Amino acid sequence: MKQIEARTAWVYRTEFPDDAAIDAYLRPMAQGGLNLIFPTPPQGEAGRRYVDAAHRLGMEVHPIVSGVTCPPGRPDLLTRMPGGRASGQEAACPSQPEVRRHNIALMLDLLRDQPEVDGIHLDWIGFDSDTYHGPVQLSYCYCTCCRGDFQAKHGADPLALARDTKARPDLWAAWVRFRCDVVNAYAREIRAAIKSIRTSLCLSATAHQTDGAPDILHEPYVCSPNFQEWGRWMAEGIMDFFCPMPYSVDNASFRDMLNTAAGAQRKAGAHSFAYPGIGIPYLIDHEQVREQILACRQLGLPGFSLFHAESPIQESTGWWKIMAELCAEPAALPHRSGVGVSS
Repeated sequence: MKQIEARTAWVYRTEFPDDAAIDAYLRPMAQGGLNLIFPTPPQGEAGRRYVDAAHRLGMEVHPIVSGVTCPPGRPDLLTRMPGGRASGQEAACPSQPEVRRHNIALMLDLLRDQPEVDGIHLDWIGFDSDTYHGPVQLSYCYCTCCRGDFQAKHGADPLALARDTKARPDLWAAWVRFRCDVVNAYAREIRAAIKSIRTSLCLSATAHQTDGAPDILHEPYVCSPNFQEWGRWMAEGIMDFFCPMPYSVDNASFRDMLNTAAGAQRKAGAHSFAYPGIGIPYLIDHEQVREQILACRQLGLPGFSLFHAESPIQESTGWWKIMAELCAEPAALPHRSGVGVSS
């Protein structure tokens, strides 16, 4: 019986002189056992040849996109810190209808340009944040749209809540819930849009995860400080699969975070799948990558994701040989197999 396991990696090279170069880039990954990649593929005909090459080698292609790209010439739509400054030059606010329309249009343009891809991978979705450790005091957005919508529903300005988060804990909890609901609704919009193109297209995303970070809502579904309520997204099948990012050089910490992902997987059953990320640039050596892949398997997780294929592992021809040993048997992808995960 064929194994069922997702063996995935983020890949970032975008320029190739010819088809032979594409094949030379992708073939070691396929020979190492990968069956899915998250690329930033070339555009146009070159991108279509890239996708075709990956498919011939047995790998699905799920291009990386952002859900919060700022529309050109609209810095007013950037995520705002409490003092009114933009939190950065890239992350726009998902509360803004124009931001959602702009990003969904970009995704649909990609699907029209690359009609043979297998899905869309959201490398970023949610609100901007300066923390990945649980507390949300440094998570945003405080733009006029967010503040106005919340005030209309709850009669309080979020700026006053941010000044002292314990003064009105009920309203602070409502402000956290408000932002989660915005991101949840946006994720559903994206899913409906891409499924309208082709129902077999998958929607997936990365999720921030840190050892010791609690569910910020104290609810059954795990949530990140970016207000990605990714446990709910898995349980409700909003995402076909998720890549939580438990990056750590400490294997004990890594296993603790894997337990959170495994718990989300048990609740999701066959609605969605967790393929945890392994942060290769942060690890000590090839042996530790092996240890973390084996930890995913020991906890019964249905796959793993390597961040990333241009890491030091790519510089060593020996690395893909190690992967080939770990992945000696071909594997079917869980999100295509129809096989559930026991609760």
